[in-house]
Amino acid sequence: KFDENIGNIFNQTLERIKEFTYSRYMPLVYLIRPLTEFELESQRNVGRFMKGILIKRLESSFYAFKRSVDRFIESYDNFIQMFDDGRILISKSVNVYDLLDEDDEEKIQKMISEDKILECKSNEFREEFKVDLEKDLEVLKQIQSLWKGMDDDPKFDKFENELKSGGKLFNEKILVFSESTETGRYLYNKLFEEFGEQVMFYSSKGGFLNSEPLEKSAARKIITNNYDPRAKEPEDKIQILISTDVLAEGVNLHRSYSIINYDLPWNPTRVLQRVGRVNRVGSENEKIDISIKPTHIGLDISLEEAKKNFMKI
Repeated sequence: KFDENIGNIFNQTLERIKEFTYSRYMPLVYLIRPLTEFELESQRNVGRFMKGILIKRLESSFYAFKRSVDRFIESYDNFIQMFDDGRILISKSVNVYDLLDEDDEEKIQKMISEDKILECKSNEFREEFKVDLEKDLEVLKQIQSLWKGMDDDPKFDKFENELKSGGKLFNEKILVFSESTETGRYLYNKLFEEFGEQVMFYSSKGGFLNSEPLEKSAARKIITNNYDPRAKEPEDKIQILISTDVLAEGVNLHRSYSIINYDLPWNPTRVLQRVGRVNRVGSENEKIDISIKPTHIGLDISLEEAKKNFMKI
């Protein structure tokens, strides 16, 4: 639940996002030359994807959202600088800014010739492109300013209270899922302060335990030993396992009593895959707790309502 201050910031953020055009992520739409319907739809899809990232990060955690906004601002600054320099490099698969930092003109030209990078001149775009770029950047800076110095996190506070003495999850073995690696790391760092070595984080890049990074193979072995009833070397050191959806398929984790969806995937199938990690034959628990009532854009809604919303998006 939000207090008045957080509620105002949240609502103002949503209003600002409505004004955002995502111009930097669909530049070909602004070309003077006409696009084919396929090119137009492809560019719009990129814009929709970036919109999805912003909204999903806001729903995931305030921490992840603020980090995303910072990156969006940096991306816009770089792109506007390219535009002002008169030459724009557009790519779906190559980090153009890394190439520019390397100052490797030969490599850039080679990729252009191989159609990996599209090179355009600033005068090939309609005037409103620069207008929308600057408008978007201003919107992002307004959002950044709204959240500056706002460190309250009622969502985390509620979760942490449930893990402490008197809470529903006190002293229970649980599994926490998040779509965002940044949210997962944030949860790990915060919970480590309270629960220490009982907390572990895992993502596609590896794990964290006792504030030390772990290679993927070592991390998965620890997870197996602590969460798989059939582990050859069973342990019971980890009480809170935080993970991205990299653990949502193909692993046995049913020593866990509860699954917490810290954020809800926009693909409802992911929820079922997460549940499948603990709702398995051989579970040691007579009952399994599945938290699937999501908080989406500040409102409590049912899973069915969430599915409808996700399908619309």
